[in-house]
Amino acid sequence: MARTEPYVPSSAVFDPPKDARIVQVRITVVNTGATDLSLYGSGTPIVKNAKGNLVFSLTDGSGRLKLLSGSLASGQEAVGLSAYALPKGAADPFTVEFDYGTGLLRKGVVFSGPPS
Repeated sequence: MARTEPYVPSSAVFDPPKDARIVQVRITVVNTGATDLSLYGSGTPIVKNAKGNLVFSLTDGSGRLKLLSGSLASGQEAVGLSAYALPKGAADPFTVEFDYGTGLLRKGVVFSGPPS
């Protein structure tokens, strides 16, 4: 996961909470293995604020946000972009959990820290 960046929605589907800190989360997945890597079920990451409450992804019509899906051949990489409105007073630290793969090969990665 790259360092978060501020995000300004072009035309949000819903109004984010007042005084929310809106951040973009960028996750890059690189297949360093010898076989295809399934991104099945990865979609958007699970994000929780500092109080442990779920924060739902922000949706806008800009086309900048991108879900991870499908599979990656050996050596390929894919980038997922999502945005979140972290409520004032509960933004630091926040947690991002990203899961990918299928069945017994399912793996997860967790980041916890301050938004930049």
